[in-house]
Amino acid sequence: MKLLFTVVSLLSLLVSSAAAEELLVAELVHSGVRMESGSSMKLPPPTLPDGLSAADQQKVLAQLADERHPVEALLRKTVVAPFVLKITDDPSAAGQASRVCHVDLWFVAYADLAQISDEKFVRQQFEAETGSDANSSGSPLVALSPADLAARHITLAPDERIFAGTIDLFDRARLTAAIDGRQSHSDESVVVAISIDPRFNADAQFPNSWRGVTRGAGRSLQLGEPQPYRAAGGYMKASRLVQPSGALLVEYHLAFEEPQGWFNGSNLLRSKLPLLCQDGVRKFRRRMAAP
Repeated sequence: MKLLFTVVSLLSLLVSSAAAEELLVAELVHSGVRMESGSSMKLPPPTLPDGLSAADQQKVLAQLADERHPVEALLRKTVVAPFVLKITDDPSAAGQASRVCHVDLWFVAYADLAQISDEKFVRQQFEAETGSDANSSGSPLVALSPADLAARHITLAPDERIFAGTIDLFDRARLTAAIDGRQSHSDESVVVAISIDPRFNADAQFPNSWRGVTRGAGRSLQLGEPQPYRAAGGYMKASRLVQPSGALLVEYHLAFEEPQGWFNGSNLLRSKLPLLCQDGVRKFRRRMAAP
């Protein structure tokens, strides 16, 4: 999930006047994220579409709320306001070598919508986010340059960027991937969509792959043989609420494959996701509230 927060920060540097968000999320919603097994996991359409009245927006919030997360609590103007998180596994993947996980996250933040697409501000936030990973042994996630893309004979759309790098997952697995991302915005919302770019499946520098991690003598890292990793995608939408003033509903929808070899079949990632999301939500709110 941290990868999604980080890529969204990067992609927010793209200020595109592309049309409605369905241009970005159509494939994820209608076709789904394609898994290694050949199946696809469809993502839900945005919970809060553009064009709703204040009353209709409140109805959507009421549908998200429950006894533990009443609307009044979700709308509190505080860093520690609650969020709604749903994590589900695809039952059709039972018994397979990988678990297919679907994550949905909703929270309210107070900020100017234009702030999310302000290049200077977002670059500062991205640098702060990646700086917190200074102790990681993975390489930072970076935007590929025109020269990098030309060497691979890749031409991008105006609102498209590719980011690549390596991240370590709890010192148990190392994931290398190239992320294809696009952003669009309207007067009411900003949408960012990402997916693993299949053009990098066999790339020499950033092959879409994972390797098991163990500790050898002296706590040195020992990496296993690379395995293909091609199944992850998602999107974020931040929508301006009519009421209360200054509030945004932020929603993340993500599907990804979790190979059994990452954590030997345990639910480690699922157990860590709530805390990862809490940390990401609070950082997002703090940065949006910063002068």
